[in-house]
Amino acid sequence: MPGNDKDTAALLRKRNKQERKDHEAGQLPLSPSLQKQLDDILRGWRDLATLPEHTPDEIEAKKARYLAFSQSDDAWFLNQIAAIPIAQFYLPKAADNLQKFITDATYRRYWKGEIIPQGQATAEAWVMAERKRFFHWFLEFPEIIGRGGFDCILGNPPYLGGT
Repeated sequence: MPGNDKDTAALLRKRNKQERKDHEAGQLPLSPSLQKQLDDILRGWRDLATLPEHTPDEIEAKKARYLAFSQSDDAWFLNQIAAIPIAQFYLPKAADNLQKFITDATYRRYWKGEIIPQGQATAEAWVMAERKRFFHWFLEFPEIIGRGGFDCILGNPPYLGGT
C-alpha cells in the first residue's frame, strides 16, 4: 500500500508466515464455548432463513426478525471478530503502528477462546471496519456460502484509495 514502511511490512509478513508455519495448516480449533455460541448463531440464522415470505405479513415478520438478529449481540460479535483480519490490510505499516497489529497467532487465540479481543489493536480494527464499512459475505449470505458460494460476483471495488 502507498505510504507503508517496507521494513515494517516485511517484519509483519515474516511474523505472520512464521506463526502460520508454527500452527501448521488446518482449521482453527475453537473452544467448546465459542463453538457452541457459533452453532447457536448459525441455528438462529437457519431458523430465520426458513421463515415463510409469501404474504406481506410474513415478509414483515421475517424482516423484523432479520433486523433484530442483525442488531443482536451475536451479530455484533461475529462482525467484530470478522473485521480483525481485514483491518490489518488497511492499517499503515509503520514502526509506530506495530502495537496496532494483530498477527495470526493472536487471532487464533481469540478463536480458541484463550483471550478476549480487547485493547488498542482490536479497537483500531473495529474503527477501521466502521470507517471502511467492511462487508462480510459469509455473514450476510451464510446459506449461499454453505452451498459452496456464489457462481459469480461482479463489482468495481476501490482497491486503493477511496472510502
